[in-house]
Amino acid sequence: MAKCNVCGKEKSANVSCDWKYFEIDEREYERVKYGEEKRSGSAGEPFCQGCGTPAGGYHHPGCPVEECPLCKKTVLECECDV
Repeated sequence: MAKCNVCGKEKSANVSCDWKYFEIDEREYERVKYGEEKRSGSAGEPFCQGCGTPAGGYHHPGCPVEECPLCKKTVLECECDV
């Protein structure tokens, strides 16, 4: 089983990460919660298929679904230095 390297919670337990903010250019931006993404098409799914977080929770780092709060691309493909 895989644990989150930030919050230490078990990802397969369908729990949200505790990490709430990205720091970009010395400013804090709240991370986009699962189900609030503009581009993922995840609406209606109770748990993220990428990291297991429940709807309304924060993704675990490295999740392929997580959206950047600035550019709205996935965090894995954005260039915002999150």
